[in-house]
Amino acid sequence: MFLKNFFSKKYNYVYFDNGKQELITKKLLEQDILEIDKNDFAQDLLDFLRLVTIVKTDCDSKVNLLSDLNKNILELIRSKIDFILVRLYSNKVEKKEYYLLINDFRIVYKNYLSIITNESWQSPDYGSSIQKQHGIYQNKIYAFYNDYQRYRINTNLIESIFNDRKKDINGAKKTTYILNSGMASLMTLINSFDNFAFSKKIGANNLYFESFSILKYQQNIQFFEEENIDQILEHIAKNNPEYLFFDPVVNSYKMAIFDFHKLFNYYKKNISDKNISIIIDTSLCLDLFDISLFFKDFFPENLSIYLYRSLQKMDQFGLDVSQGGIITHYGNNESMIDSYRQMGSTPSEESILNFEIMSHFLPETKLERHSRNTLILFDYLSNLKSNLIENVFHPSKNLATFKSYHQTPLLFFSLKNFFTLEDNNYFLQELLEISKENNFFINLGTSFGFNSTRIMLVSFNDSNEIYFRLALGMETISDIYKLIDILNILFESFLEKITKIYKNQELYLFKAKNDKYLELLENIYKTACIEEKDFFQLSYIINDLIKDISKFENFKATKNYYKEQKEYYIENTLSFISKEKIKIDNELKIRIVKYLSSLFN
Repeated sequence: MFLKNFFSKKYNYVYFDNGKQELITKKLLEQDILEIDKNDFAQDLLDFLRLVTIVKTDCDSKVNLLSDLNKNILELIRSKIDFILVRLYSNKVEKKEYYLLINDFRIVYKNYLSIITNESWQSPDYGSSIQKQHGIYQNKIYAFYNDYQRYRINTNLIESIFNDRKKDINGAKKTTYILNSGMASLMTLINSFDNFAFSKKIGANNLYFESFSILKYQQNIQFFEEENIDQILEHIAKNNPEYLFFDPVVNSYKMAIFDFHKLFNYYKKNISDKNISIIIDTSLCLDLFDISLFFKDFFPENLSIYLYRSLQKMDQFGLDVSQGGIITHYGNNESMIDSYRQMGSTPSEESILNFEIMSHFLPETKLERHSRNTLILFDYLSNLKSNLIENVFHPSKNLATFKSYHQTPLLFFSLKNFFTLEDNNYFLQELLEISKENNFFINLGTSFGFNSTRIMLVSFNDSNEIYFRLALGMETISDIYKLIDILNILFESFLEKITKIYKNQELYLFKAKNDKYLELLENIYKTACIEEKDFFQLSYIINDLIKDISKFENFKATKNYYKEQKEYYIENTLSFISKEKIKIDNELKIRIVKYLSSLFN
């Protein structure tokens, strides 16, 4: 059934070709789909098998180092890991079981991390007479250096792994630091800048919301739209700011791309007499954002570039078991990051152990799958012939500046703006129901980088804009086309279902029941020459009118004043309908006028 649906609707296969460095769109034959799907799933199983095997090996090497109590608990964990391995080696695992096994492994794995590190002490000793007070995962302890866990846990191995993944730049030192989250990375950076408070700063309007919330209260900071690079460079030339905050791709509904080529070329041509620090959040790009590509000729002596990101997203095989963040500093100016992270932003032992295990996998290969799936959905939504979709946003929307490092697991889309927040929430619930009926894994939630797709609703207090944030998972190609089929079902049935809900008073619109109003709307929907979107728009207008008039119910005794108010609101309503250019036939206009007249009774 799926393949039949696929070929009848002719969905595109869209991906970024790293070899050609360009976006590829093509039609697939049935055999192509089967082959791609087979390869996708085989790779998923192979990677998962590698991960479970790595944990099993690590577990076997540490079991005899634990206390008797924890050794017994670890034996239970080992038996569950063995069961998962047996299932994976059986070659009989199907997709549904695969997702269930991953979830089981996540629980077992988190218990494993805890057991290995839970004999540690917050203030470990560096010598003992009879019984030690440090755990098996704690390294050699030095007084006043690492004898408090908040102060320093040995991070040399994981930092060297992440540092080696970054390309070198001639003329610039490169140092990587691990911290306990992406936001801790940003805050540690800000605290480590000794002149930050009073220096001039600029940033992008669409920075990650928590980053923006922190920076907007700083002194001497100006914000710009990411697309206005010429305006930004003009401001830099006039004001010479010392700190700049940008993302390669913004984590907001605009999904705007920032032009780092122009920014870095400016600083290569215009050497400042101040030290300049450019702070870049690469959580959406990982190491695909290769800073060395911008500095093949030379690196300005007074420039420092700080790449920071969260490790909670793409670096944990979609398991999301611990927090972490990293900063990589390029530049020759002295950095105080190491001293300031000792104030409490170092990660926990569980996190360090987790990232050491997860470092066997390059997250960029996972991001490329997320990106492919996102591109396919973006192509589908962008070309959808539906009167429900208003906007779709993805970096590839701007092909002129789209690069390999703009691959992302996110896209945003919005329904038409006449749908309320309640309508959009109902859309989500219907998506869950239809997905469940079609045996498709999807979750409502924030973040990204998971094995299954996540979707959330984003609304803004200061505007009427409502968007869906879609974070595509690691689904195989056939599952992505299944998701498209699910969305097709939803888009085809949504208007009809939500209309029934309105009539059944299940949403806010009809909580204050008015029989004549309901009757009118029913007649409008059944018999009038009016489009669905105009039907909803008209219903909102009349509903607002009723609410406005109801405010004056207490003035009925003063008939003239009450009548004046009714006339005022009815006149405004008719005027508004006219301005909105809602398509209404003459018979319907007569019925609306009769209804509005009945409000005077």
